[in-house]
Amino acid sequence: MRKLLFREVLWGVAYKLGLDPEQGNFLTNQAIPIGTYIDQWVRRVYDGRDWPELVLTHEFAPDANHIVRWDAIPLDIVPAPNTTVPTLQIGRVLKVYLVDPGTTDAPVAAHFTLRDSGIHVGHEHGSAVWVRYMMLPPRFTAETWLAGRTYQTGDVTYSYQTGDCYKSKSNGNSGHDPSQSFSSEDQIVSIPLLTETTVNLSPGSPGSPEVSKIIRLFVGQIAGGAAIANPPPADTTPGSLWTYRIQVFEDEVQVGTNADVVTDGIKTLATITTSLGTQLTASLGPLGYTVTANTTAFTIDLEKGFDFTLFPVYVAAPFTALQLQQQQLQAFVAEVAPIAPVRQVITLSLTNDQVQEGSQYILNFKDTSGNNHTISYTALSSDGAIQILSGLIDAIAASTDPFFLDVQSSIDSTTLVASFSTGTAVSLSAEMILPGSPWWELVRFPRVIAEQVMRGAYADLLKEWGQADKAGAEEGAVPAEQAVSEVEFTSTPNPPLTGQQRQLSRYKI
Repeated sequence: MRKLLFREVLWGVAYKLGLDPEQGNFLTNQAIPIGTYIDQWVRRVYDGRDWPELVLTHEFAPDANHIVRWDAIPLDIVPAPNTTVPTLQIGRVLKVYLVDPGTTDAPVAAHFTLRDSGIHVGHEHGSAVWVRYMMLPPRFTAETWLAGRTYQTGDVTYSYQTGDCYKSKSNGNSGHDPSQSFSSEDQIVSIPLLTETTVNLSPGSPGSPEVSKIIRLFVGQIAGGAAIANPPPADTTPGSLWTYRIQVFEDEVQVGTNADVVTDGIKTLATITTSLGTQLTASLGPLGYTVTANTTAFTIDLEKGFDFTLFPVYVAAPFTALQLQQQQLQAFVAEVAPIAPVRQVITLSLTNDQVQEGSQYILNFKDTSGNNHTISYTALSSDGAIQILSGLIDAIAASTDPFFLDVQSSIDSTTLVASFSTGTAVSLSAEMILPGSPWWELVRFPRVIAEQVMRGAYADLLKEWGQADKAGAEEGAVPAEQAVSEVEFTSTPNPPLTGQQRQLSRYKI
């Protein structure tokens, strides 16, 4: 329903009278009679048309006498946690349906009759019927709330702070200012709660083992590809040696001793390979090297978990050292230690000042796909901050949403902080929805009848001042205002409301 502040209607009539409420020249004894005429005209025009936005359809269970009582409890309203289903006050009845009219286009309306106790819905209904009706007209007043007055159930008062009217929900209602913040059907008061990401998500790493370095030495081949004769030739130059010499370095420092073999024209490449392998094993084996000699391919493989270097030469003359061919078969890779994953941690802080009975505390987790996962808890009269945080954690444990299987929760009872850790990146928002007032019900003014009511109330005030001609003109314009409001609807309600709508005369509604 489109609504507006009662103050807008009250001040609208005041402006017509030449008053200016915003400047302060609007007295209480002027406002109260205007409010009375407004209230009277609301009841006069409320039922004058079948306003779609003032019409409700609810499911009810007839009693044993096939009666849906005027103050009936609907079957299709799900109450908020720790609350009861409201009792609805049925006013003007438009239709009775045997099935939900929103689920079919078939003619499912049933005959009904009105009785003192309620609506007789016939004898051929099921366990429930659907009643399309208008609620009783709301009541309004311009009498402001007084702290010293005791209000009974149904009493109406006006708050100049909010500009709205409020209806008392109980007897003995005294000292409860209706302008205090509270949630209502169309006025939800949400207070954000403090959340903070204290630990960012880290996926961790499984690590990797060390990879040893392997170098293959070719005994029968000079670097660049030239082959050495087998057996290598003997030295024929006096004073010079034809020698194989193998040196190994770690961080540019030689380790072990040289492996040397002097050629004599008789030693074959296989013999030289064996001799070099034996010397290298004796020298480097204790240092962690693995030496593998292949006397068929004339190769020697050196392996160690270190980034060593090999300097193999074939000294063919006093001043000529030829590099032997070598090939790195495997590069050294240092061990990478595994890193444990770090779960994301988000905290929720709550104070005892943020505890209010009936308030709903809502946590909304949003995953990386943008999906929301929500849990909530409604505060009881005996709850403190710890109980609310515990209730939220219990709600997570009881949830059937698979998302919450990965949520781990804990509470610090000293700081009143709850922590939620997850193995995936999420965001968390938290809010506190204030409960409805236990003392007052907000009464909003129906926008659709505002113009008619203002003209009618203004007309009655003119009559009171003896200006009957002007009053008649204003009252005569009420049907035109009705027509203007009707054409604002560009679509026909489905199902249609009723054919009982009556036409208006010029001066009487």
